[in-house]
Amino acid sequence: MDIHISHHAGSQSIMGLQAFPVETKMDTTTHHEVTDMSTEEKTAGKKLDWGDCPGVERDPGRLAGAWTFGNTRLPIWTVFENLAGGSTIQEITQNFHVTDEQVKTVLAHASKMLQDDRLHGDGS
Repeated sequence: MDIHISHHAGSQSIMGLQAFPVETKMDTTTHHEVTDMSTEEKTAGKKLDWGDCPGVERDPGRLAGAWTFGNTRLPIWTVFENLAGGSTIQEITQNFHVTDEQVKTVLAHASKMLQDDRLHGDGS
């Protein structure tokens, strides 16, 4: 799956970046459903979750079902753990062999989920 990161004036996403998925199809090797709808179209009327984030996947048979960067064994929580520990995005990309765009897409999606939670509540 290709990920495009672009800057939009007035955007409220993390670090002034907003992630946009590109058209994709069904992944026949993992049998994961991949949609060609934008995140906004796909999530209209429902709360965002990691399944709506382009470039991440969950396989129950890999890493106990943790969300990982697509086609890797790297859990996305690794990004947050390393940032909290003082690492930079550049250090994360070098140490874990993911791209700057992949990391920024995950961070932007986390920001959107937190904004969504603030607007829609946690359902409790």
